[in-house]
Amino acid sequence: MIKRLFFLSLFLLLIFSCTLDKKRAMDYSEFTSSQKMRNPSYEIDGMKVHKYLLRLCAQRSIHSVRDSVLFNFYTSEDASLWLTSFGDWEKINELLHWLENSWVHGLNPEMFSVSKIKRNFAKLRSLNIDERDNINKLIAELEYDLSSAYLRYVCGMSYGFVSPHHILNNIDEEELKPGEVRDSLAPPKMKVYYSIPLKRSNRMFAEKAMENTKNNLSSFLQEVQPRNPFYLSMQKEYIRINAQKDLPSERIPYIGGLKLKEGDVHPAVPLIAEKLIKLGYLPRIEHASSIYSSFSFDLLSAVNSFRLRNSIPTDKFIGNNTIEALNRPMRYYKERLIVNMERMRWQTKIDKGSKYVIVNIAAFMLQAFDEKADSVLEMKICCGSYENKTPLLASRIAYVQMNPYWNVPKSIVRKEIIPAFMKDTAYFERNQMKVYDKEGNEVDPLAVNWKDFEGEIPYSVKQEKGEGNSLGRLIFRFPNAFAVYLHDTPSRQAFLRAERAVSHGCVRLEKPLDFVFFLLKKKDEKMMDKIRIAIDLPPKTEKGKELLEMPGYKPIKTYSFPEMVPLFLDYYTIYPSHDGALNYCKDVYKFDQPILKKLRKL
Repeated sequence: MIKRLFFLSLFLLLIFSCTLDKKRAMDYSEFTSSQKMRNPSYEIDGMKVHKYLLRLCAQRSIHSVRDSVLFNFYTSEDASLWLTSFGDWEKINELLHWLENSWVHGLNPEMFSVSKIKRNFAKLRSLNIDERDNINKLIAELEYDLSSAYLRYVCGMSYGFVSPHHILNNIDEEELKPGEVRDSLAPPKMKVYYSIPLKRSNRMFAEKAMENTKNNLSSFLQEVQPRNPFYLSMQKEYIRINAQKDLPSERIPYIGGLKLKEGDVHPAVPLIAEKLIKLGYLPRIEHASSIYSSFSFDLLSAVNSFRLRNSIPTDKFIGNNTIEALNRPMRYYKERLIVNMERMRWQTKIDKGSKYVIVNIAAFMLQAFDEKADSVLEMKICCGSYENKTPLLASRIAYVQMNPYWNVPKSIVRKEIIPAFMKDTAYFERNQMKVYDKEGNEVDPLAVNWKDFEGEIPYSVKQEKGEGNSLGRLIFRFPNAFAVYLHDTPSRQAFLRAERAVSHGCVRLEKPLDFVFFLLKKKDEKMMDKIRIAIDLPPKTEKGKELLEMPGYKPIKTYSFPEMVPLFLDYYTIYPSHDGALNYCKDVYKFDQPILKKLRKL
């Protein structure tokens, strides 16, 4: 990589040298015609400005497409984009307005060199240029910094400022145990966690952006602003939280095994009210501590609203778990908003269309949208554990399979099934599993010395279809490189848990039959009954009942959807509810912090 960048920089510097031989100069005749610029010490040499400007572009062009576009642009242009005539600062002021207010998107304006631009701009505007300043260098730097900041802003607002592929797919999967030392010669074990194809700010977009600076700057800066309602809700909340005084709230003390209920008086109650006011769940009123001296019905309602928005079960009491969540600093919410606004700026290459499915791994929730019918199907899911993370991907659901066999992955056979068999020799029979050799012949598991296989296991394990199968009665297949799918499950108890990261990587569905019916192109009652019959459920229509009476009727085994519905396995630690409110959930895979860290480095 370093060698490639070295040769690229040499190549661009060679182009730069050839460009200088053309003796081209930036035209500042209109800019210098002002009376204020007639002082000999302010004389601008367009040739020198162009030379400095191209040098700045060449020095940085190895880092991104943006700087490469800037280099090519200024190689062919001989007029300033930003300094057209002295006193006409409209374009610069407009750009600075957007850059300075980038904080409303959770960004630090200094990623756009705002302070440096304002400092150099002030020098030029006031002509406060002393002997230490070189006006040609000053103008070249100002021109470059304005164009570079502009491109970084419009590209980032349109496509995101960081790449999840570079961040999440480089997380070291193997965590060291206490006392262990990593082998410096062994490369870290990497896994692909983010595989959603995204649109990127390519050369064509950057060139279009540069052309829009000439006559269409204002409308283009408006055009790149995110308009998604979910994004705008997060932005509004970020502005609200940011406007509050940055004073730490008094920490609510833990109450041990006590459960505060309606009517109780306790020193923690007014502090609970104070935090709920700050978070926006109670109106801001004077003397709140005296009004909320006891645990009132209004306070309990506010606590339950807070719980709903923070993925905590509601209750008639309040205990330490809720107090712990209430004690989160305001920084917690700001950081969640910053990261999820960035996620919303990423654009998927697969178009959602009017009917699509989003599986939010962090929220343990599936939402299926049919915008034409104005309907949403929502259900709980179980996903991969922290050690067996469900990959984030985009695909299209191709077909549903009824009563599938489960070909148990070799990794699960080694890590879980063999140890279970060693403790209980009836394990295979009880779980309806069969063992097969490489030729496909069934083998008695009691006849195999499982301890002999430290390397590859020369046997496969298959779980019989039907009741008790780990995949349940329905499995939804879609093309992907990870062998993951959505499926039913006989283990219904897991859906009662708040945290449901329990699988080996696939996604278990709370309501798989409802999901099949959602995916159908139209509400075909006869097909719905065929699916019910296939999984041993009674039909609901007369036509369905007639099918059972037909001699030799064979239940369907699969059904291919005429229109493959887009599916996104994604990850948001904030998500919108039906009423548009923002819900927060835990960062179960710890993906937020690496993204936040990268944004801060910018």
